[in-house]
Amino acid sequence: MGLVRGDIRDVNAPGRVLAVAAALAITATATACGSGSGSGNQRIGGAAQGISVEVPGSYSVLDLTSETTAVNSIAKLGLTAAAVNTLVPEAKQFQQLHAALAVDAKVTAANSAGFPDNISAYCIESGTDLAGSSAVPTIKQQLNTELGGLLVSNVSMDNVAVGGVPGLEATYALTSSTGTALGAGELEVAPKPQELCYVDLTTSLSSFSQSILATAAQTAQFT
Repeated sequence: MGLVRGDIRDVNAPGRVLAVAAALAITATATACGSGSGSGNQRIGGAAQGISVEVPGSYSVLDLTSETTAVNSIAKLGLTAAAVNTLVPEAKQFQQLHAALAVDAKVTAANSAGFPDNISAYCIESGTDLAGSSAVPTIKQQLNTELGGLLVSNVSMDNVAVGGVPGLEATYALTSSTGTALGAGELEVAPKPQELCYVDLTTSLSSFSQSILATAAQTAQFT
């Protein structure tokens, strides 16, 4: 934690890079979900995360407020041992981020590779007054640096409004440490000075849907 990258300090950068390199291990502190837009979605996140977004209603929001609740919450999903082993060990590290996390338990349970399809949302201190469109070039530069050290392919980056604030959307393909082909995408945005927010989506390659990211970008709210 505490890696300085350019003008924006991403305190989660070591964890995020390690997680992507090892199949983006899934962890965070989730909050209770509220109602969505009426389109079958649900909202995750809130004041504790600094951001909330709509995600598919088929996703299950995890309660990782402690190691015990994490294990109990994950155990209720009916996942394979491989998926559970991906979720549980990282929970303690990412609890410090106060992130919201949701897992598509149904798709994950049907996936023989056992990778837990997931989406998370959280904000961190950026360490800079850059915000909105002025922060986008730095965000893009730092993300290019991160991805440049990983075995990823089909990288695409586009400017996108996240909750009405200029930000960045990136998608790419990668392979997990167990050989599973994955699709990954993320939204990065600095809604105000000293704050950087993320929405990370990682799924098996066959179930990756960019529309989930698009919905998150369109429905993002900052607190």
